[in-house]
Amino acid sequence: MDPADFYSGIVAELYRPLKSVSQDPEPYAAFIRQVGVPALELGCGDGDPLLELRRRGLEVEGVDSSADMLERLRRRADEQGLPATVFH
Repeated sequence: MDPADFYSGIVAELYRPLKSVSQDPEPYAAFIRQVGVPALELGCGDGDPLLELRRRGLEVEGVDSSADMLERLRRRADEQGLPATVFH
């Protein structure tokens, strides 16, 4: 299996419910404010902390190797009314 294909199907579906911790977005937000925008989150997965950074009005885009995780991120962004640009 290609490592990029690991986070697909049932693994992508169970990722969020089984995740033990979410990173505090504030250190990322402070860094982006200091160095400027736009910013790119590598390995953005299903949207933590990218969606919180977008909620704070920061210009952040994401990239991830998992199409399934990106689909989950897009769904969450739509549910929260947040614009999110992500790349596969």
